[in-house]
Amino acid sequence: MSFMDQCRNLFPQSMRAPNCTDILIVEALSLSNPDRTSCRVPIRVDGAGGPEPAPLIIGPPGSGKGTQAERISERLGVVAASTGDIFRANVKAGTPLGVEPRKYKDAGGFVPDSVTNKMVRDRLGEADVEHGFLLDGYPRTAEQVDYLDMVLGTVDQKLDVVLQLTATDEEVVARLLDRAGETGRSDDNEAVIRHRLDLYHAQT
Repeated sequence: MSFMDQCRNLFPQSMRAPNCTDILIVEALSLSNPDRTSCRVPIRVDGAGGPEPAPLIIGPPGSGKGTQAERISERLGVVAASTGDIFRANVKAGTPLGVEPRKYKDAGGFVPDSVTNKMVRDRLGEADVEHGFLLDGYPRTAEQVDYLDMVLGTVDQKLDVVLQLTATDEEVVARLLDRAGETGRSDDNEAVIRHRLDLYHAQT
């Protein structure tokens, strides 16, 4: 069974997008369920894929990327490589790359492409992703897309499936404010959230 077919089985409510043969639309569960996101999930096939599974999940902050990435990782047996987890691991380890992300996150900005690209490149060179991976939240900009193409090209790899999560700004703000109340994250106040959304809409 192809990886695309496995994704379709994982989202059985999917349907073909009108006039487009390579996009599936999935209605995810309601925002009232904290373990899912209220959004439409187009699943786009971007090529035949490489020898190992290499799906990608993207969407605005708070759209549910982490939740769906965990679900796919568990059900389909691929390692989820989240930019958030990569940032936190570098910060915790005190790596030179880990010095930068915190100040940008606290200010509501995105980590510069040059830093993000290097972190993702290093992550994709680790042993646990040799047999496939799921990128969560990357690439986010045109520069990151070009860089990822270069990195994957060096190992003759291509993306299998791209899942794009979408949600309204108000849904995202409500979701992240709820999360802030539970976790006390310094980058989850309304002004910072809306600034991050503005950047996402402008750059992604």
